[in-house]
Amino acid sequence: MLIEYTSTSLTEIADKILPLIKNHYDEISIFKDYGYEFDPLIESYHASSQSEFFKVYTAKFEDELLGYVFFCIYPNHPHCRKIKMAMMDMIYLDPKYRGKGIGKSLLECAHKDLKTHGVNMVIAAMSKKYDFSEMLNSMDYKLMDYLFIKEI
Repeated sequence: MLIEYTSTSLTEIADKILPLIKNHYDEISIFKDYGYEFDPLIESYHASSQSEFFKVYTAKFEDELLGYVFFCIYPNHPHCRKIKMAMMDMIYLDPKYRGKGIGKSLLECAHKDLKTHGVNMVIAAMSKKYDFSEMLNSMDYKLMDYLFIKEI
């Protein structure tokens, strides 16, 4: 199976990505635990994807979208001007393709492209509902912080 890993525009794959985003939400979103239904503001993602500070990477086989990762780029770190950081906003891989190295290859594709944009540090947040820390550790990610959420 020859999988294509690419940087793309969200607009180019809008019809294929929305069902995966819905599956992603259903599988791991903490927001549904607070009673928030899936109601994406897709226009916001479209607008963001037009920016040089929002990157979308996909894994595809032929015409099938297997997964995606979104990164937000922060060009000016407030504490160290030599750091240009990208934060993983979302990563999702169809469950039937997990455990085959596709997610790792997708992140490697993203890292390679992000470097061409001057990014020298990436941050990955992970839902407690789906732990992929083993993959991140194998890619030399280091545990840095914990993330908490509270509804107010």
